Amino acid sequence: MERSDDEKKRSKPSKEELSVFPVAVPLGLLSTLLIGYGTYWFMSTRIPRLDNAMDRLLYTFRWLTLSAFTILVFVVRVGSIRRNTSAIDPTTGHEHYVEVPNRILRNTLEQFMIHAIGLVSLTSFISPQRMAVIPAFVTLFVIGRFMYAVGYTRRPMWRAPGFFMTFLPTVGNYIYCLYSLFLYGFAQGL
Repeated sequence: MERSDDEKKRSKPSKEELSVFPVAVPLGLLSTLLIGYGTYWFMSTRIPRLDNAMDRLLYTFRWLTLSAFTILVFVVRVGSIRRNTSAIDPTTGHEHYVEVPNRILRNTLEQFMIHAIGLVSLTSFISPQRMAVIPAFVTLFVIGRFMYAVGYTRRPMWRAPGFFMTFLPTVGNYIYCLYSLFLYGFAQGL
């Protein structure tokens, strides 16, 4: 089945939309580095003694509560929009009111799952002295999700800095965890 000219035009971003990336990508990278290192530095002297794996795991789960809170915020946002528009009944064809908020919620849920599993895994590999990385990653996740939501709502291509702030630390985390897994094995620290 051949696509129409309108569909072909819509499938590629415009030059104006693409012009955002030379600004958005460095902004996302710079924000990630500054906020990540700033939080790590700030928290490095404020971490309680976490000498055993269970303490480190509980500490990580408590921080993940803040990350999970972003999901709750976006669920409430979708519900609020539904309550105040004709999208309250999803069968009436007015889903366009919640299309972008639903995409933000769905992406946040997807990113949270990857982020949470990665942080729990990371907790099993890092030393107690490096646990400040947990609040740093959570802070990046929370700020990144809100940057993503604001950017997506105002101009969809501006979601990139928030996406990078969420995704890059997670990718780095998984690279470190896989490296540690292959270097030390599944039984490290047990």
